[in-house]
Amino acid sequence: MIIVYDKIGQMSNRIWSAVPSIAYSLENNEKMIFIYFGDYIHFFPHINENPLIRFYGIKGKWAILFKILSKLSKLGIIPARLRDLNSKTSVKFIQGWRSRHMVSGDLIAKHKGEICKIFGYSDEIVEHVNAVFEAKRKDNEVIVGVHIRRGDYQKWINGKYYFSDELYSKWIKAIDAELKEQGKTASFYIASNEHIKAENYLGIKYFTLANSSSEKDIYALSKCDYIMGPTSTYSQWAAFIGNIPIRFLLSREEVPTLKDFSKVVSLFYFESGQSMILDETGFRYVDGLKYNYNRI
Repeated sequence: MIIVYDKIGQMSNRIWSAVPSIAYSLENNEKMIFIYFGDYIHFFPHINENPLIRFYGIKGKWAILFKILSKLSKLGIIPARLRDLNSKTSVKFIQGWRSRHMVSGDLIAKHKGEICKIFGYSDEIVEHVNAVFEAKRKDNEVIVGVHIRRGDYQKWINGKYYFSDELYSKWIKAIDAELKEQGKTASFYIASNEHIKAENYLGIKYFTLANSSSEKDIYALSKCDYIMGPTSTYSQWAAFIGNIPIRFLLSREEVPTLKDFSKVVSLFYFESGQSMILDETGFRYVDGLKYNYNRI
């Protein structure tokens, strides 16, 4: 049995912290339970349909077990073999975020269909978003998703990825111009945790979802043909479930081009063969599969 006890960040972080354990569970026919998924459970009506996989919230015995395991972990009492997802012990206690690179991208790809089914959204969200995108595609060959992340990014790494509307507008126009050179018409779907000021995007054909929410926006991003924005597990999950290429915007000076986009294999690892690391200067793309466990 695999017991995943994580309380890392928000929805997409918790999903990514569960993915390797789910893939391992499905591959080895081993039971997995995630004991601190919180209130996000109600977003996913199929989350507990697979008999091998169980997600729980924060109440009752699971909350007590979470506190016990967290305490034992801080004290360094849990033996290494019990913290290794690939060990052959009968019970494993996994901190998903720290252990998220313990399985290969190939294994995640093998079970991607079931993983996406587990985290499938409600019919209400799917039907609403699909209807919006079907209407938009009547007049647009390409839809590019733009994730504008603000809020906590204003202070995170000294605001390195807190970009202005002026920059987003510049990046959107660069991609739009490249698509026009290819003879393609495009529209841009903007997802943001802040209100979009239309006056800052004059001359750009874009749209948003009325009465949106985090789960609607992430599913809508997955319906685009490309996604761009600052580095985020949120947009990365959208790219993963939508099987579409993404490009993270890492500096105010860069100008994105379509050749820069790549599909997601697993967290911070891309079909292009590149991965991402975080060092003192911030995030950067590197060639090959490399991880920095202490930072991302």
